Amino acid sequence: MNNLDEISRIHGRSNRDAVLKCLADRLTAPDINILAAGHLDRDRFGAVISIFSVRDMFSMIVPIANRLTMAIELEGHTLLPDIDVGISVSPADGTSPDELLERARTALKGPRTPEGMHVFTQETEASAVRRHWIEQRLEPALHNGMLIQHYQPIMLADGSGVLGFEALARWQDEKLGNVSPGEFVPIAEKNPRLSQLLTDWSLRVVCEKAMKWPLKTGDPPMRMAINIPANQFYQASFVDHILQILKEYNLAPERLALELTEESLLTDIDQAVQTMSRLRDQNIAIALDDFGTGYSSLNYLKRLPIDALKIDKSFIDELPNDRKAVDLVKGIIGIARGLGMRVIGEGVESEAQHRLLQELGCDALQGYLFSRPVVAEKALAFIESWPGREGAW
Repeated sequence: MNNLDEISRIHGRSNRDAVLKCLADRLTAPDINILAAGHLDRDRFGAVISIFSVRDMFSMIVPIANRLTMAIELEGHTLLPDIDVGISVSPADGTSPDELLERARTALKGPRTPEGMHVFTQETEASAVRRHWIEQRLEPALHNGMLIQHYQPIMLADGSGVLGFEALARWQDEKLGNVSPGEFVPIAEKNPRLSQLLTDWSLRVVCEKAMKWPLKTGDPPMRMAINIPANQFYQASFVDHILQILKEYNLAPERLALELTEESLLTDIDQAVQTMSRLRDQNIAIALDDFGTGYSSLNYLKRLPIDALKIDKSFIDELPNDRKAVDLVKGIIGIARGLGMRVIGEGVESEAQHRLLQELGCDALQGYLFSRPVVAEKALAFIESWPGREGAW
């Protein structure tokens, strides 16, 4: 269970234990078709199921995972367990309990299947070795200046100017080669120390660069957006820490935007609302990133004080030729408008997508059509190439 620490920190150990008991009860329910189940360590369960063939595996496991991730009502709070499932199969992956458990753990370090599971393979084992070295080398890389922040512009949909930039880390390692954010960010997010170091590094680099990017008189504040992981967002000192860093760099809060995913906000909706309200009171913008790829609920969405909603690239990719995708994006824009949010389309790569999103009422766009993520000097030159700017988050 990935968000047990956040639940414990927000609600206390007794409620953490209540969540674990609920999960144990779900695993041992008589109708769930599990042969045996056990509590392996603080935040991990193991289970044994019988399958007739590997082809039938997911039809057996997906309903179990769905039950485990159902909302838990706890003292007036709605909690959503964030659970990863690692799978090993006997006899192909081992015959003893120790072998099978170890390879199920190794599977968790590899990619997800389309069903959202992690299945052990020989490639997974190689991936686990690389993951180990990424985890070992990330902190020295941060201290030694091996990571570089790149910036991708967020454009006003009518093309009149630059609304802001999203900061995206890049890492070239002498031993590992190019390490993509898709590799090192999830690893950092599961390690509290690395997560804090990476988040602080991102904040400080962005604040430093933002101070060097002058604004024209009368321009609205150009926001610099960074991604925030759940384990940092739910820290009790999170807002104060953000404000302290802004003060250190003498950067106005109006220059910062924080991007959070649906999953990161749903650990505890009430706590999320409180934290986001404090940030907005300080004029720090909040964007909901990758919208549509997580657990979406209009009931939750209307409660969250969000400034901008970013439509995930997977929806934009299908435009303009897929009628269902067009209708879906149109619906998302309508919902966001009704809730008073700006809408940003991510991953725009063609003029046809640009024109359609503008016609549908999208406020801003981001993608390779305008610019890839570039180093700070090129990002500054990009700003200066546009004659004017209007609009704000």
